[in-house]
Amino acid sequence: MSIGYTLYVASGADPSAVPAALGVQGKMSRQKSWVSDGPVSITAWRLAGRRPGVAEKNGVAAELGVDFELYLPELEEAKKAMVRDVAAVLASLKGDAVFIDMADRVVLRRKKGRWAVNRTAPLWTPELLALVPEPYDCF
Repeated sequence: MSIGYTLYVASGADPSAVPAALGVQGKMSRQKSWVSDGPVSITAWRLAGRRPGVAEKNGVAAELGVDFELYLPELEEAKKAMVRDVAAVLASLKGDAVFIDMADRVVLRRKKGRWAVNRTAPLWTPELLALVPEPYDCF
């Protein structure tokens, strides 16, 4: 069993940029890349003209999607790996971004280079917040 999060990025980057940002080799098809980071499975894909509503509502003209699937037996370790991976991907890819949970709740966003954290999202613990690049705003 697992839980999932999705990162939408307004970047024209190829899906292969995601494993590269993490410093690992990913498996590739024409439209997707896959990589595993311990208890986290990551899939990146081109949105091909489809714009997710949650990204649009947050002013992000998403072109790239990245799914993070966390496996429940190792959930706390998986959350740490995921937040580190999200920070690494966003450090590598420029553009606005929105990171959402399975309920389409915005957990983190980056607009015009400025990071913001949804402090009411259940994901955030002091330990995980320490992994988010500073400075960041809260909403």
